[in-house]
Amino acid sequence: MADSNNETHSSSGMPGYRRLRNEVLRGRLLTIRESVTPILASNLLRSFTDHSVLHSDRLCDLIDELTASMGDHALNDTEAFILYAAAYLHDMGMQHERCDETQASPRRRRRSCPANVDGG
Repeated sequence: MADSNNETHSSSGMPGYRRLRNEVLRGRLLTIRESVTPILASNLLRSFTDHSVLHSDRLCDLIDELTASMGDHALNDTEAFILYAAAYLHDMGMQHERCDETQASPRRRRRSCPANVDGG
């Protein structure tokens, strides 16, 4: 599955980021990973499953697996960087100290309600 230069997270301890060839973007991605690690480790929502950096690493491995057969439609480096970075950043909002008190605003709820039952 993985070649010797880009092993998957399961065998090397780090994701392979196989779709990211640009070394500058790879370095930036590693900086993002390093920066979010202590924040994601706080796990403020104890009722949730693991949302540490290891969860994000697994998502990066899934990105590699899901994009492996894209052939001529392969991701370019910018697209790959954005997708991998999203894997690390997508749970950041859940790590706010008052995250369990957060609710959607009434305006936001109205827009997302398909029936728009409140008339707004």
